Amino acid sequence: MARTGQFGHSSAPAGQLGFRQLLRILLRYRWLIGCLTVGLFVAGVIYAQLQTPLYTSQSVIQFDFRDKQVVDIQSVLMGMSADESAIQSEVDVIKSRYMAERVAYRLQLSNYPEFNPYIAKPGFLERYFNIGGGTKMATEELQNKQRIAVVDNILDQLTIIRPVNTYTVKIQFTSASKELAAKVPNAYINEYKTLQLQQQMQASREANQWLDARVEDLKKKVEISSRRVQEFKEANNLIEIGMSGITVDDTQLSELNTQLTLAKADTLQASARLKQAQRMLSSGDGSAEAVAEVLDSPVIQNLRIEETSLLIKQADLRGRYGTKHPQMQKVTNELNDLRQKIRSEVSKIITTFENQLEIARIKENNLRQELERLSTQQDSRTRARVQLSELEREMDASAQIYSSFLNRYKETSETEDQIKHDVKIVSIADKPLQPSWPNKKLIVLIALIGGLLSSLILIGINEMRDRGFRDPEIVENMTNLPVIGLVQELDNDLLKGRTPVIFAAEMPLSPYAESLRSVLTQLQHTANKMPKVIMVTSSIPGEGKSVFSLALSRLMAKAGKKVLLIDLDMRRPRLHHMVTTRGQYVVQNVLRAEVTLADAISEDIMSPLHLLTAEQSTPDSRELLLSDAMISLLEHARHSYDLVILDTAPVLALSDALAIAPQTDSVLFLNHWGKTKQATTLMALKRLEASGKSPAGIVLNRVNIHVYEGDHYGDSGSYYGTYQEYYHQP
Repeated sequence: MARTGQFGHSSAPAGQLGFRQLLRILLRYRWLIGCLTVGLFVAGVIYAQLQTPLYTSQSVIQFDFRDKQVVDIQSVLMGMSADESAIQSEVDVIKSRYMAERVAYRLQLSNYPEFNPYIAKPGFLERYFNIGGGTKMATEELQNKQRIAVVDNILDQLTIIRPVNTYTVKIQFTSASKELAAKVPNAYINEYKTLQLQQQMQASREANQWLDARVEDLKKKVEISSRRVQEFKEANNLIEIGMSGITVDDTQLSELNTQLTLAKADTLQASARLKQAQRMLSSGDGSAEAVAEVLDSPVIQNLRIEETSLLIKQADLRGRYGTKHPQMQKVTNELNDLRQKIRSEVSKIITTFENQLEIARIKENNLRQELERLSTQQDSRTRARVQLSELEREMDASAQIYSSFLNRYKETSETEDQIKHDVKIVSIADKPLQPSWPNKKLIVLIALIGGLLSSLILIGINEMRDRGFRDPEIVENMTNLPVIGLVQELDNDLLKGRTPVIFAAEMPLSPYAESLRSVLTQLQHTANKMPKVIMVTSSIPGEGKSVFSLALSRLMAKAGKKVLLIDLDMRRPRLHHMVTTRGQYVVQNVLRAEVTLADAISEDIMSPLHLLTAEQSTPDSRELLLSDAMISLLEHARHSYDLVILDTAPVLALSDALAIAPQTDSVLFLNHWGKTKQATTLMALKRLEASGKSPAGIVLNRVNIHVYEGDHYGDSGSYYGTYQEYYHQP
């Protein structure tokens, strides 16, 4: 066994129970466990038999988010969204009171007493005490209460389950009727699908009505905008030609620019032609006649023909007659006149050139003035165009909105034929074959487990409240000290009016006497020899140390040992109350050197035991126990007796036991079995250890042997009760 030298810190920690300890506790409370378990088992069986059978059926639907739209009406009639919040919203709709009311109306559930308590037959107590009686409620109030009660009962019996991360919803319903258990979930599906259709059709009708009014309003706005644009164009002369978008002013301005360009070209051409002709004419070499307009002149051409004829004739006459012939002179004069006519005609053509130039300049000037006038008008029309653009944009926007709403109106007009369910039926509810409640096997099992758990809880509470040592193994684990004996507590049947010390003396072969002797036997084995001076103490008063000391001393004396029993509990001595004789002197007289030890010793009349009693209320008891006289007394007793037993005060009550412990050969520590708190015992042992004298062992005293043998079947202590007849002494 592990030993650490410190109480409460052994290899088996305090409060840690092994299998054997747990088994012993269970054996101790076996009747409680059995009775409580059987009682709850019977109650569970009765409860299960009395329960009304309930049936549960389930239908499953799936939200279908696949696109079924033929035309784009999503912005008008939004289908069900696939996000989590939308799905949960639909689940909440299924759970709503409105859906319950629809189902109740569809199946006429108000006619069933299961849902409508107002039509159920009153029970015995209701009839006897007139519960619910009195004045009749008004019809409207009664109907309202019935409706609320029916809906409440439906919702109480309805269970909606939506598995995580799925689109499926399970609709479960529990009822005392198999038929209703199946009908209600299926009715929920039908009503939910009907509600969806109604909502979508209602939304479609409302959208059509709104769009119809909106389209008509937009049409009027487009007409007004178009009329304003046309009037503005006419007022500002911005009428367009055809579909080109070009106005009349734009056309005129373009034509004037073209004409002005041509006029400028004509002016330049006329000016250049005139300058060329004037330059040739002023040169006097007749090169002016080479101008194209001169050459093209018919008059000049005829004159040139005549000139050519005269030159031919002159040449002929010059060759024939010479230069001075009259014929020659005549031809020469005719030639000069002809040439004068040509020059005169050329001058006329040049004058024509001058006139043409002037006309071209006037035309150019007129065109420029007209262009400037139109340009000035164009500036004012540009500002009008800006206003026109704004009016046209407004008209186009109105027309675009009108067109969009008109298309939407046409689409929504066809939605009633395209509306489809957003929910798909996975499975329908069938009429259940077996009830879902009560689960009799489960109820009985729970009752059994509940009985066991309840008994274990009660045992735990009782064990926590009862902190006394009961198991020797636990004592040894927590104190690191051996348990060297278990001394039973004698009941009245055994004592028969006797005290335990008298019983031990009269029944030396009884289990009680044998347990006392076994203490010394175990003490001898522990110490490897029989100690002569043994101190007997305990934690607190009432643990039976004085009875134990006297009974053990008498047994040892009757066994032939020379034994001295000294009462050292000088505050509350008990020894003189348990013996029939008392000496004239007490231990205090000896320690104060008032008498000798031999004079103070008295003899027990029931055995050869020598006694040294004490007187009560000694204030200087500690000083006496620590005195040299005490040392001398023990030394003398050690040499004079085979065994000296010291009955001392409790450790926690006084310090007397701590003072005398180091002077003894061995210390026996008594613990009241199952009564003295463990913390109290451990504290007393620590104080003893601090005094320098640890107990040689612990004696569990006043053991209820009948309880113990039930808790510790197979231990040596359990045989005391089993073999009571074996030790029986008449």
